[in-house]
Amino acid sequence: SVLSDSPGGIAAMGPDGAWTFDGAAWQPLATDWAMNLRDLALAPDGTLWIATWLGLYHNGPTGVRRFFEPWEITSGAVNGLAFAPNGQLWVGCWGGITVLENGACVRKITTADGLPWWDVRCMAFAPDGTLWAGTAEGIARYSEKADWVAQNNGSPWSLRHSKRWLLDDEVRDIDFDAEGTAWIATAKG
Repeated sequence: SVLSDSPGGIAAMGPDGAWTFDGAAWQPLATDWAMNLRDLALAPDGTLWIATWLGLYHNGPTGVRRFFEPWEITSGAVNGLAFAPNGQLWVGCWGGITVLENGACVRKITTADGLPWWDVRCMAFAPDGTLWAGTAEGIARYSEKADWVAQNNGSPWSLRHSKRWLLDDEVRDIDFDAEGTAWIATAKG
């Protein structure tokens, strides 16, 4: 089961169906996508993006569209979704990250581009705009800000792993509280 909330409302999906909540009432959704759900993102325009291990689905005004072709997305095994401050959808998959803008792939990021680990399982943007990507090997953080890159020896990436930073390297979820503190769920807590 997966949940997503945004200023426009809440969406919930599980093996028994899908629903949206607008602040007053829950409305059922017709489920026209794979039900092996991994993540869900409610876009600012009220449409739904659904991560499954059989592709990425967009439930928009013209119906459901599936993204799974190599030119559309890094991999059909989609694990995590996060909207960047600029409105782009970042999609974490086996093999890396795909960045979508208005439903089109504008960028793919893999280990060849410096991504520290290929299996991206979850993602969230920090209040300062830094991407935090959870992997089986820790937290990969990304920013193109000049001071960040200089601090990380010329790389936009940094990796936080091991007992120094995490209870376990297998990261399952990431969220931020109102003060900007990261909360990270791992396999051991």
